Amino acid sequence: MCIRDRYRTMEWDIDFRGYVERTERERNKPVIICGDLNCAHKDMDICKSLSQKQQAGLTPEERTGFGKLLESGYVDTFRQLYPRAVKYSFWNTKTKAKVTNEGWRIDYFLISSKAFSTVLDSEILCHYDGSDHCPIKLSVDIKNMPVYARQEQKEEQKNIKCESQVEDKIKGDAKTNKEANKKLEAISNKELQLLIEDLISCDKKRISPLYNPFSTIYFYANTCLLYTSDAADE
Repeated sequence: MCIRDRYRTMEWDIDFRGYVERTERERNKPVIICGDLNCAHKDMDICKSLSQKQQAGLTPEERTGFGKLLESGYVDTFRQLYPRAVKYSFWNTKTKAKVTNEGWRIDYFLISSKAFSTVLDSEILCHYDGSDHCPIKLSVDIKNMPVYARQEQKEEQKNIKCESQVEDKIKGDAKTNKEANKKLEAISNKELQLLIEDLISCDKKRISPLYNPFSTIYFYANTCLLYTSDAADE
């Protein structure tokens, strides 16, 4: 294996795969990868007359690395839609290979598997001239593109929102009722469920008023904040 192939398969492929996975995870959105990925993944992605197993872009190691990228959660959109189509996106201009259609398919649109349902079409526009590569085109239903988050992130966002609501409510009550006797107590979710299991649905953030001595209930993280005031005793 030459230095170029060793770097590609043992460093670049691994780093790139980690980068796109991390990007999808941190941004909580699907990833679309587009470009010349310099690898003819399957035998049908290169003209038989050009098929040399140790040629750059065609080695078993490069094909394996490309396969691992797909296995990590990405879809080759063109091949998924057209499993038997033989189309190329690159031709050697020095040998005028496009005249005889002796080419490679090395330009791709890959998309997160969770978003593949939004793909309308994936095309190779080989009728365009002017370069050794031809354009490729991906059509997606952007309005239905999924946005997703890890459960921990959803809980964190929910907690931040609840915390803000609690602070706003306490500040508001302090302004409108200076004589109120404010007290915060924390009880577990289990205890709370025993208290109000017949009075609250799990998707509600607040019930007010409830019963003595608690006038308002707020969900916060894994506990419940109970707001107590003199008004609750009236």
